Amino acid sequence: MSGCGRHRVSRPERVGRKECKQETGQCDAERREASRAVGCTGTGPWGGGAGKTCRAKAAAPGGKRRSRCETGGGLTVQLDTGLAVYSSPRFTPSDVSAAGDRGLGAPRIAVFSPLARFLLQLVVAPAKGGKTPPARGAFQDRVCRVAGESEERGMSLFGAMNTAVSGLSAESAEFANISNNVANSQTVGYKGVNTNFIDYLTTSTPQSNDSSTVVALPDYLNNVQGTITQTQNPLNLAISGQGFFAVSQSTGTDNGQPVFNAQPYYTQAGDFSMNSQGYLVNSAGYYLNGWSVDPTTGTVNQNALTPIQVSQTAFAPVATSEVDLSANLPATPSSSSPVTSQVQVYDGLGNQQTVDLTWTQTSANNWQVAISAPNATNGPALGTANVSFGSGSGNPVADGTIGSISGGTGTVTTSSYSANGSASLSFTANFGNGPQAIELNLGSYGSSSGLTQYAGTSYTLNNLSQNGVPPGSFSSVSINTSGDVVVNYNNGLTQTIAQVPVVTFNAPDALQSQNGQAFTATEDSGDAIANSAGSGGAGGLVTSSVEGSNVDISTEFSQLIVAQEAYSANTKTISTADQMMQSLLNIIQ
Repeated sequence: MSGCGRHRVSRPERVGRKECKQETGQCDAERREASRAVGCTGTGPWGGGAGKTCRAKAAAPGGKRRSRCETGGGLTVQLDTGLAVYSSPRFTPSDVSAAGDRGLGAPRIAVFSPLARFLLQLVVAPAKGGKTPPARGAFQDRVCRVAGESEERGMSLFGAMNTAVSGLSAESAEFANISNNVANSQTVGYKGVNTNFIDYLTTSTPQSNDSSTVVALPDYLNNVQGTITQTQNPLNLAISGQGFFAVSQSTGTDNGQPVFNAQPYYTQAGDFSMNSQGYLVNSAGYYLNGWSVDPTTGTVNQNALTPIQVSQTAFAPVATSEVDLSANLPATPSSSSPVTSQVQVYDGLGNQQTVDLTWTQTSANNWQVAISAPNATNGPALGTANVSFGSGSGNPVADGTIGSISGGTGTVTTSSYSANGSASLSFTANFGNGPQAIELNLGSYGSSSGLTQYAGTSYTLNNLSQNGVPPGSFSSVSINTSGDVVVNYNNGLTQTIAQVPVVTFNAPDALQSQNGQAFTATEDSGDAIANSAGSGGAGGLVTSSVEGSNVDISTEFSQLIVAQEAYSANTKTISTADQMMQSLLNIIQ
């Protein structure tokens, strides 16, 4: 460091304090007396060999200190910082780069930071020689303070550029989100993404606010529902309200069957259809999961979600085991001729067989029924039974209602009387596949439903049904609003094989997006909660419908215009900072 040594040029050694250190022991008295004048005389690098005298005089308390430099002539650089004016003769650009230990205030500013360099270009004027204007205030103290603060804040121009560059990056991210939204405006089940901007500070105090950085963060709209549209596909599903479909992703095949990823996925893309293997798959390739249903009992197993597979095999025939008859026997038949009706039943192979019921009135309120089957190997006559109505039965029943069934012969057995109990008889037929027991239900004792005897002259059949079915081939599959997956066969039978639940989350917007409009659960989203459609806060199912994208094109276009203007504004900031840097560099030219 140089003080008032060989060149005897005074300068401050630290901000806010005026000292004049000299290597040769001169000027030491001035340091102890703030009110005395301090002077150093000699030739230095700023004098250009012409000689220079520096004078500094302390003012009275409350006054202003004055400093002046006299020189024999040459180029004078005058710097006005707004705090003080400083003049130096014969100032050249080489002095700036070499002034670290030699100069006064101005060279020190030049090496502190680009901000200080920028201050140097504020006022540059040639001097004709002679005495330079006096300094306004304590220039060295104040300029050093300005330089020190600028050093702490860093490079403001470069900081402005960095902020603008981060703005470009953030606007680019917003533009990418808008682009994705517009491109997927027609994608089934797509959830749009907005953009949030976050400001990250470097330094922010009451005295200083440095350049910051802006970062774009995605704002997911998973909880916003898209428009539900009707389709012609009975397997298409949409959720009206909150919730997602549970789906699985195939990772390959094993023996012709798909192997599924253990990771659960969730989606609102409900454009499902059945593939060649009977699985319900949406357009993105995800397999619909559901609860299995016992085909015999109809019990739903809600303990596990598995991919739903529809079997397209033929439906096995069902042999008839029950026949329900509802008819009215005439109280006054027009003739004594028997009344005959036929029942179509199915044997164990699904073949349709005929069973004849012949009714003969034996007396008032009493009838005999004879059962025969022409194709039965143990027939054709299978047996008879007596049916009595009203008080003639000996039981307390209303007139015209069945009071007793008795006297079964052959393979026919009858049920005993009990108030409101089942009035039925059973018979056994063998159609070549072994004995086949069939129960004929005639209603209830004392009830007007089923078989009756009321006024009339002819037999009236009200209803006749049986539970046997022929073999059936797969016809179609459908899903109802309860989520039941129903298989339909061409023999008229249906079978429920699974139930589709609706899965909800505490924070659906925190789900992690995956390919194909799918999501996975995160710690922030919470665990998946599966409920039956329309229960437990889950939305209802809309069949033969799909939920479209929740993107609004008009909103996206408006945001696109704003993003474009913001991007242009950031580029303008960069170009302006570049122009200021060029002006700064032009100082040394």
